[in-house]
Amino acid sequence: MPQYPLRLPEDLYQRSQHLADQQGVSLNQFFLYAVANMAAEIETRSFFHQRSSMTSEEATVAGLSVLDKVPQVAPMEGDELHEHQKQRRAAPRKQTRAKA
Repeated sequence: MPQYPLRLPEDLYQRSQHLADQQGVSLNQFFLYAVANMAAEIETRSFFHQRSSMTSEEATVAGLSVLDKVPQVAPMEGDELHEHQKQRRAAPRKQTRAKA
């Protein structure tokens, strides 16, 4: 595992040590957790920013491409649709927006 020397202001070091002690983890574990959380937050914001800039059609294609990965197998026992759900799925949907 790569190592990175980290220089911290004394007050941030003390606060981090105190929080790590409160959580019952080492200072190293605390920093790993903090960095992982920040990385996840930045990646999530980037993902949603990218998605928000997609056209409706691009978003639909991206969503359907995820569904294409789902294997076509029968549902497990207890996960089947009820009869009223099957009827609702078979009924044509009303168009809610006018196409541009």
